[in-house]
Amino acid sequence: PRASAECAAGPREPRARGAAGAMALATAGEYGKVLRTGQAPQQLEVLKELIDMGDGGAAYATDVVALLQGQSDKELKVSATQYFAKHSDKALAHSEPLCKLLEDPEFEVRWGAVGIFCAMKDKALPMADRAAKL
Repeated sequence: PRASAECAAGPREPRARGAAGAMALATAGEYGKVLRTGQAPQQLEVLKELIDMGDGGAAYATDVVALLQGQSDKELKVSATQYFAKHSDKALAHSEPLCKLLEDPEFEVRWGAVGIFCAMKDKALPMADRAAKL
């Protein structure tokens, strides 16, 4: 029951961030570079900015998935799930690494992965086979 109510409510909104940091990144247009090579605080800032951007942030799905590879930072993984819940149309193309988040040792990360499925609704059916094999 609780899961259904939270799915119906949609993904949680990202926390507030410093406007100066986000503005500097937007001006430089270096979102992908920071996601691939930046430090965790910068990467988190970029993820939050991409979530807030709406459709413009969807172009960075491949960079967000690359960030997940070998990632141990729980907050970054949770923010990545929020990104894909917001840009759920991009999640299907990256189903394998996103389904792997369902196996994460951190509850918040697993719950974020469930949020991606909730956001996708029926479009998540092709991912169900992968998730069922976990």
